[in-house]
Amino acid sequence: MSLRRNSVFFTFLLLLAGLFAVSQSGGFEVKRYFTLLAVLVEESWIPLSWIMGAAGWGWLAEWLFLGRTGREINIQVLFGIGLQLLLDWVLSWTVGLSNELVWGLNGVGWGLLALQLVLELQRFRRADWRGIGHWGVLLSVLPTCLLLGACTIPPGILWPSEYGGYDVLEYHLQLPKEWMKLGRMAGLEHNVFSFLPNLVESGYFHMALYKGSAIEAGYAAQLFSSATAVLVAWIVGRTAVSLGRRDPMASGSDGPRVAFAVSAIYLAVPWTLVTGSIAYNEQTMMAFGAGALYLAFGRKLEYSSPSSEFRRGTAIGFLCALSILAKPSSVLLIAAPICLVWLSTTWHRIGTFTVRLTGTISSCLPLLALWMTRNYFWTGNPFFPILTQRFGTGHWTSEQASRWHRAVSSSLSLGERIPILLSQVHGLFHPQFGWILIPALGISIWYVTKRR
Repeated sequence: MSLRRNSVFFTFLLLLAGLFAVSQSGGFEVKRYFTLLAVLVEESWIPLSWIMGAAGWGWLAEWLFLGRTGREINIQVLFGIGLQLLLDWVLSWTVGLSNELVWGLNGVGWGLLALQLVLELQRFRRADWRGIGHWGVLLSVLPTCLLLGACTIPPGILWPSEYGGYDVLEYHLQLPKEWMKLGRMAGLEHNVFSFLPNLVESGYFHMALYKGSAIEAGYAAQLFSSATAVLVAWIVGRTAVSLGRRDPMASGSDGPRVAFAVSAIYLAVPWTLVTGSIAYNEQTMMAFGAGALYLAFGRKLEYSSPSSEFRRGTAIGFLCALSILAKPSSVLLIAAPICLVWLSTTWHRIGTFTVRLTGTISSCLPLLALWMTRNYFWTGNPFFPILTQRFGTGHWTSEQASRWHRAVSSSLSLGERIPILLSQVHGLFHPQFGWILIPALGISIWYVTKRR
């Protein structure tokens, strides 16, 4: 126990030292350090209160989908984030969001969390807190410091690769700003991105109501994005060792070392630092995808009965749908691959395959249908701004629809696209990826070879 306490203590000291180093990157000036800490202290209450409320909702959601609660804190928090975002999203474009409503949503979540603490106090004492005191946490501290330090910079300044976070000012925070004036989420004819699902942006809308301004809630949105990045790292680390027979976090096993190394690698990838420190939706999309991957292949969730397989299917479908509502490109990059691989493992057992497929579809399609229904009432095209040739152009002229189609599609044949794809392989060696992923690949190969 003393060793664990020491590791927690040194982790905290390293975190403070790392934040100091980050604050001095532009030259030595001590007051910048205290400014950084002041921003973190003053602004973090908004995402923390939102996530705490979400954790309460997650207690309910985890029971609904998996028939159990409190087994793994990361999964509960993930389900809670998904359910609370979904409530924010549906309410924002139906009845509209208000200060009373968002405080009410959070209040219910806090109440559920308090009830769980009362009913499951003994379980919480035995919960999976072992990783907090492991020395491997130190691996993740430095990239976390970079992540948090970047979150204290106002939106629109950092990251030339993102043109200073242009998309943040164009729609991730701009849409909540305009929705606040309207009192509800609405399709805006001057901003085509308002017709995307905007699941995460509804959460930013919620947080903006706390501050009374979407722009003033920019720090909170960035800190929420960084919190989801840490959650992704946590889940990815557990997934990396979840297929082993032993408890992946048990003392004496390789599980903790592998889990924390993988988590640190994820946080250290520069693309994670970029997208996790500005008010984007990538890390939330990744969180739902990582959760679906863990539920599909996690050792602790290997079921055999049809009812449990159906439950797991609904949970995976729920998370995959949320990843798509967070960012539609997840359809091809995350949701479809996870579902196809998971379902393919039982293609030779038609009964299990059918139960899994039915469960996945029963939760995924209705959520996606909500977005399509909303867009249909707004534009007459359930998929707007895509498929305008088939379902209609909405408020656009035919020229505007054609311009959008040319911008987001390619006229090249498959044979012409393959050489272009191959020419991009060198991008894996770009400093934004290669300095982390290439050494990580070598370490992984060495580890697997050693284990055999």
